[in-house]
Amino acid sequence: MSNSGVARLVGVQAKTVGKRRRVFAAGRMAGFEDAGWVGRPKADLILDDAERKQLHQWARQAKTAQILALPAKIVLRCAEGGTNQQAAADLGIDRSTVDRWRARFIAKRLEGLHDEPRSGWPPDIIRTALPLDYG
Repeated sequence: MSNSGVARLVGVQAKTVGKRRRVFAAGRMAGFEDAGWVGRPKADLILDDAERKQLHQWARQAKTAQILALPAKIVLRCAEGGTNQQAAADLGIDRSTVDRWRARFIAKRLEGLHDEPRSGWPPDIIRTALPLDYG
């Protein structure tokens, strides 16, 4: 059967069928053994007791700003193991968010979780919070 025929039958692309056939021809069943993770390896995320305690505090306290609580939850979930994709699915967020906060924590530890200063003018809370008196 042709690659495109097999592809239609099993619901994949013909290119994938061709690749699998070549792997089988080269190594028979040994060619199908798990070759391990493909891609850039991620740095291990290991927490000490003080960091874990602080992250739990930020993640669980009602008074913690959500801009700090979410990164704390992300780091705690990543420290449990698994992929960033799994952590994102567990937390209901995008994988790029997990990638960003994991990398920032590894680079700067707890200090990396605080929001960085943004360019431009700060929000004018007084103007938006108080009603204007026109008369």
